[in-house]
Amino acid sequence: MYAPLAKAIITFDQDVMDAVSKGLFQSGPITAKEAAKLAGNFSTPENDHLYKTLIEAYTFWIENEEPYPTKGGTVPDSPREELLTILLDMKKPSDNDLMGFLSDPRRDVRDVAEKYLVTRIDEDTSLREKLISATSEEIIDPIYLSKTIKNNTAFSPLQVDSICEMINHENSKVKYAAFNILHTNHVSNEMLRKWLKVAMKDGNDEIRESAVLLESRL
Repeated sequence: MYAPLAKAIITFDQDVMDAVSKGLFQSGPITAKEAAKLAGNFSTPENDHLYKTLIEAYTFWIENEEPYPTKGGTVPDSPREELLTILLDMKKPSDNDLMGFLSDPRRDVRDVAEKYLVTRIDEDTSLREKLISATSEEIIDPIYLSKTIKNNTAFSPLQVDSICEMINHENSKVKYAAFNILHTNHVSNEMLRKWLKVAMKDGNDEIRESAVLLESRL
């Protein structure tokens, strides 16, 4: 029902809002996905009522979707990918909320959040700060820091210092993500040599070998 409605309806009114709400809250996840797509046709930043409803629906499905399998198996349906895509298009999330999306157990939700991160990271210094701190605190997977470094993100000198400090981190995955900064132009030769010395004494074989290899190219 919702697919043809999305093609036919051009005006957002209370009847449409009621249909969206019923689809989001009173049906299964597949119907909720289609209701979210219908809502997306009217998802302007000014539509506060719709935004609040979509936020409520996102929270509702966190609580009511089937658990994401941690040891393989079929991934259960959930409308949260569609809902989050619309929500991020409507309004800028807080940095803390975005980190929460990036740490979500569902891969599809994390992928939506990662796309948003990529589009915002260069122009938002506070988001870069939050990415660094969330990585250091192991709130999110270090892969996101690694990817942003490899994408030549415009980290400030202080942010570069903070990333370098993570080469001393207890978690090897965090160390290795931070090590990528040593391959960039953000790091002076003096700083590079300093942190290579640290990395070459690391207890992790991969970190040490990467440091030795990079040092051999100087």
